[in-house]
Amino acid sequence: MSAGGPVVDPRVDSLVLSPICVSRPKVPSIVVPESSSVEVETNPSGGEAVVVIDGQFTTPIKPGTKLRFLKSNEPARFLKWRTDFYEKLKEKIW
Repeated sequence: MSAGGPVVDPRVDSLVLSPICVSRPKVPSIVVPESSSVEVETNPSGGEAVVVIDGQFTTPIKPGTKLRFLKSNEPARFLKWRTDFYEKLKEKIW
């Protein structure tokens, strides 16, 4: 939520791409089916950009670099909330 991304029900199999620190105001997040392959290219005449994945992995990329995002063959392991998703969401929003 801190990146301004959407709230996605955990039962929805999707990829969410949320741009941060963009040069244009109100660039929305993009939600696509998990079977999608999404390719983005940095501005060839722009400055260096940085890719940050889950706040853990950071790497600079050069202008004109193409990146492709797709579902991994290896599932990620996450903790489960002991409360209902929508109850937890309600606590965080209100």
